[in-house]
Amino acid sequence: MAVDRAAVAENRRRKTRRKLIEAALGVIAVKGFDGQIVDDVVRKAGVSRATYYNYFKTSTELVLAIAEELINELISLTILSVDKNPLPFERHATGARTFMSILRRYPRAAAFLSRTAYYSVRPGSFAYAVLERDVGGGMEDGSFSKRRLALAMDLVVGPIISTMGRMATENVPQSEIDDVVYAMLLALGADPDRARRALAITLAHPRASKGSLLEQTEALDRISLAGGVTG
Repeated sequence: MAVDRAAVAENRRRKTRRKLIEAALGVIAVKGFDGQIVDDVVRKAGVSRATYYNYFKTSTELVLAIAEELINELISLTILSVDKNPLPFERHATGARTFMSILRRYPRAAAFLSRTAYYSVRPGSFAYAVLERDVGGGMEDGSFSKRRLALAMDLVVGPIISTMGRMATENVPQSEIDDVVYAMLLALGADPDRARRALAITLAHPRASKGSLLEQTEALDRISLAGGVTG
């Protein structure tokens, strides 16, 4: 049987990228977001600097790649639970609650994402596409007020990131997550009664698989939040 060389090369590339991301997560957990991580990452991943720069031009690109991987895992778990609902409004409301409900079990991931998620939810990303589908769909069918999509995204992403920051340092109960989602729905122009009914929908509680980046993040001793991300 002929070997698909392109598929083999792509699989190798995907594995190397994942190895760099996993190595960087461990380095950042100790050193923070100070940008001086390349030497430590290539040493931990067992690759050359040349290989590193084939994937990431800057350490900021690498940090944002970690954030995007974490968000994609969270969204994938969320979608498994909520996509059976055909209505954008209920899908978004339940999705936001489920996303944060999952994340509250991973405070170290929440700490990381509280500093990086804003830069990762951008046009072309998986997260943006899911929000555009549900928030945009809700505006189209009249469930939400019509406004610029970028503004609607800010009304959704801002409260979630703020809640992530609290999850990094305290146990945020589901009741407070529901309060955040309710306020978010009202800000989008939702009918209050419909918003309250959406909050009564029973949530599924999916768990990340063994070996997932979420599980690896939680296995770390801590996540240092030193330094910053420049975007």
